Amino acid sequence: MVIVLHYINQAGSHADRIVALKGGQVVANGTPMEILTLPTLLGIFGFEMRVEMIDGYPTLLHFR
Repeated sequence: MVIVLHYINQAGSHADRIVALKGGQVVANGTPMEILTLPTLLGIFGFEMRVEMIDGYPTLLHFR
């Protein structure tokens, strides 16, 4: 099953894999633990954000 989500935390807590696109190109592909990291998110979005583990899932708390 494939689901397109723009809400990162929902993808992180429900998906087995995440494929991140930027400019129509795949820039990251992996598990939520692999993709929802500060270096990967910085590369995708271009600014730092805070990620913490909540209930066993990487969770984006806020943008800086």
